[in-house]
Amino acid sequence: MENKGGFKMRYFSRFIFWIVVMFFIILVDICFCLDWTTANQVTVAWTPVTTLADGSAIPPGDQILYEVYFVPETGDKSIDRIFIGETNETQYVITFVEEGCYFIGVRSARIRTSEKISVSGFAWSDDPAAVKNGVTFGVVYFLMPGNVSGMEVLSNAD
Repeated sequence: MENKGGFKMRYFSRFIFWIVVMFFIILVDICFCLDWTTANQVTVAWTPVTTLADGSAIPPGDQILYEVYFVPETGDKSIDRIFIGETNETQYVITFVEEGCYFIGVRSARIRTSEKISVSGFAWSDDPAAVKNGVTFGVVYFLMPGNVSGMEVLSNAD
């Protein structure tokens, strides 16, 4: 009799253990999920850079330029990033031409007399510290299917 009770207790303990493990896996997944946007074109915006890295004011005459990049979801951001363009504005329209899942990266560049004198590190869309309210995101682009053709009336109900 005791052996049967121990047998049941052992399986019950394992059951509880796996429930707890699954709870933590789901919790981690919820905490680290990305907000994926499906589109062939997105406008990405960011907060303007108003100081230098040490917190001091940007010197008069210097300008901030923003460089915009993307990287495939499975890519290495240090070598697979693709330069899209640059802007003085705090937003940029990105149009994708190849299917895939992408992260967006932006970095600021300090410009003096039309020369780039320094750049910041990258802010990537999958980094909670770099995005608004910590909500990470990526962009998914799927090519649309071809248009329907060859339509005809097969029967005419009078």
